[in-house]
Amino acid sequence: MKVSNLSINVLIIYHILEYKSPDLEILSFDLAVQRLIDIGYPEEIRKFKYDPIFPVRGLWFDYSYGNLLKVDGFGNILVGMHGFKFLKAAEIEEIYPNRYLQLSESRVFVLNTLFNLPETHLLAYLIDFFDNHPEYTPLEDKTGLRGGDVLMSYKSIFYDCRSALDWVHLESNMKEIILENMEKYVMPDDRAPLLLRQLREAGRQTFLLTNSDYGYTDVINFDFILGTLLPN
Repeated sequence: MKVSNLSINVLIIYHILEYKSPDLEILSFDLAVQRLIDIGYPEEIRKFKYDPIFPVRGLWFDYSYGNLLKVDGFGNILVGMHGFKFLKAAEIEEIYPNRYLQLSESRVFVLNTLFNLPETHLLAYLIDFFDNHPEYTPLEDKTGLRGGDVLMSYKSIFYDCRSALDWVHLESNMKEIILENMEKYVMPDDRAPLLLRQLREAGRQTFLLTNSDYGYTDVINFDFILGTLLPN
């Protein structure tokens, strides 16, 4: 079969809708903080507030040492942060010989999507919180902290944060909140109905690819975005 003979257009959900920023990131961030508190993190972290100016896409998180890294295409470290503290050149070279780090899933998580923005900020918050907490002292190997009998490795903080964000998108009431406040979180694009109409008039079939459930997708796309503009 030749690809040129196919008459089906596959659309992903972001072809026909745009979430409003930073409102969606704030919601995701706040729900993740609540999840961390629910699984045992200190109540004090509730004071964390998402700042859309702080996180950028594409950072590496070195969960061995708890550092956020800006890295070029060859693995050379350009900028490093530990919590909200910028690492000095000497500190970077002490941890990363030749200011280089090889990309490996056993050491690095790449925060490269829009959904990673709240996670980036939350990781910085958590590292900063525990590093400056009077009840915790840093481990000699710089891989975490100890507070009494409690060991908090930076890797465990990362996995707790990652798990919290996954829970937000898969199991929390985030989608219900969005559906109840669609004007706040979703930005309709008048071009989407036009695109679909043109595809239909050209005899093209379309297929929407999404990992969201049917109920959410049906309401947010076909009722809110397309319902009044593309009734048929």
